[in-house]
Amino acid sequence: MKILHAYILKELAKIILICVLIFSAIYIIIDFVQKIDRLIESGVDNILIFKYFLLKIPFILVQMVPPATLLSIIIMISMMKKKNEIIAIKACGIDIFSLAKLMLFYGLLLVSLVFLISEYIVPYTNSKVNDIWNYEVEKRSSGHFYGRDQIWYRAKNRIYWIKHYDYYDNILQGASFYFFDDDFRVIKKVDGNKGVWENGQWIIKDGVMQVIDEDGEYKFERFDEHILDIPETPETFVKEMKDSEELGFFKMREVAEKMESEGYDNTRYIVDMNMKVAYPVIIVIMVMIGFAVPLMQRQVRIPLSVIAGILISFLYMVALGFSRSLGLSGVFPPFLAAWFANFLFLLVGAYLMSSVDR
Repeated sequence: MKILHAYILKELAKIILICVLIFSAIYIIIDFVQKIDRLIESGVDNILIFKYFLLKIPFILVQMVPPATLLSIIIMISMMKKKNEIIAIKACGIDIFSLAKLMLFYGLLLVSLVFLISEYIVPYTNSKVNDIWNYEVEKRSSGHFYGRDQIWYRAKNRIYWIKHYDYYDNILQGASFYFFDDDFRVIKKVDGNKGVWENGQWIIKDGVMQVIDEDGEYKFERFDEHILDIPETPETFVKEMKDSEELGFFKMREVAEKMESEGYDNTRYIVDMNMKVAYPVIIVIMVMIGFAVPLMQRQVRIPLSVIAGILISFLYMVALGFSRSLGLSGVFPPFLAAWFANFLFLLVGAYLMSSVDR
């Protein structure tokens, strides 16, 4: 039994590696053809072009492992069935599902490996890839930011609303500043048409200030200029918005919590944070489907099985993209948006496995 398991794992690892390399090569070739004209037009040197595609490899590998695993298991089980090895295993009294358990265990190892790569390697390489494309190729200014319009900022005993913030010149347009006591009662409010950052402080211009007095009445005061004594600096309202691919699960959770505490919409980060876990887990489900598809056929048809595997991978990506869009629009809660496709294909995998003749 141990020899059989060792043989299966060795052969499966070899097929998965070949499939991952083939899929990755196809991905890079297509990406190269699509972007090479723009890279050449931008005037970047060949070394930077090589570096750009080299740094994309970890992300591509992570994306290719689930479909490669599915096709690898389909090919391996189909070949074993064609050589009558499946019949021989059953004749020896070995439960065919023991092979499925072995492959599922192997799939769990792949899940862990893919998650670790996407957590610690992919964010760094994707950040470098985006920097090359945005700053060297597209010649954009550094960063793209959230919080430029309709900013709600919340701090301890303070809430700010800013209609527009010009982060290049550090100018606030149409700002209101609310200050509260411990009972969440407004004790001071400052409204200004304009605010500028000068000499390390905010100066609010052409506005109105309301301050509560000892009798609980509000006093109104108009001003041309008012120095606003708050700890927030221009950097507080300018938050560089990183792409989800540039963040790991734990860093994305940290950013999402910070955005929520400051009053910003963090839906996209919450959805993508859940997908950081959901996507690697699909490997285990692909193992179930890949194991069952060839065994359900009476005659061995490897090309047909491979086509079925490609179709299943495509349908999963469509379902994943669709559920993510529903999550971003608020129709699905973030957790369901990330895991809907997995739950759907888990049911498919369970049904196919129950149909296999043991």
